[in-house]
Amino acid sequence: MLKLSATERAEHPWRPLSHGDALGCLEIIHRSLDCQDSQGLCALVEEVGSLIEADYCACLFSTKAPATGADQIVIVDANYPTGWLEHYAHRHFHLIDPIIAENFSRFGLQYWGDTYLKSPPPGVFRGEAEAAGLEHGFSYGLPDRARTGGSLFSFAGPRLPQTARRAMILERILPHLHRVLSQLDTGGHLLAQANALSDRELEVLKWIGAGKSSWEAGMILRIAERTVNFHIRNILLKLDAVNRPQAVATALKLGLLELP
Repeated sequence: MLKLSATERAEHPWRPLSHGDALGCLEIIHRSLDCQDSQGLCALVEEVGSLIEADYCACLFSTKAPATGADQIVIVDANYPTGWLEHYAHRHFHLIDPIIAENFSRFGLQYWGDTYLKSPPPGVFRGEAEAAGLEHGFSYGLPDRARTGGSLFSFAGPRLPQTARRAMILERILPHLHRVLSQLDTGGHLLAQANALSDRELEVLKWIGAGKSSWEAGMILRIAERTVNFHIRNILLKLDAVNRPQAVATALKLGLLELP
């Protein structure tokens, strides 16, 4: 199996996905740039589910209201079993669901089987979830900007084995859908942040967008590789991006970048 270093994974995020999987991911990411509503997001989440052969998928975004400290939750139900989310809320399963606890404590990608081994759920919850067809699954989330809440995307089915391919697809697409989901409720804050990019950061981003590695961009700009990586860290922060492709995509959407 091909193993990549952390730097290689950042600079070549599509390896070792197949050509078809990479194209499928890029198509969904491209469409996410123009997604403005929950209906469009629902369609994209369903496409991700189809790509990884999941039967069911849904997502939510949770924040704290500044005045009261109460949760504000946006739920996008793509195609979960009929009535399950209402039943889940009525039974207050969010208080005992280890997937929820794991997501909002550390975020990132989790496979339900691994989480259940570490934090076994009450039998009544797991039994009812499995009866609804939600036996196996993946969840993924990212924190909001204030780090008082964040997103949770879930993909499930009676048969959904843990594979590196599924994990790689989710880790590449879902940061883009996280941005869409977060803006359904909180509005667009990206433009003000993006305007804070310096001329040098824009130069670095241009060459990264052209497929150059940090070392190659440094050679072109006549600066050290570590300086390029320093600028990239600042770019990711300012654009609220989790990786280089997402930063490039955001800059293109905002009209900040023209690739050479």
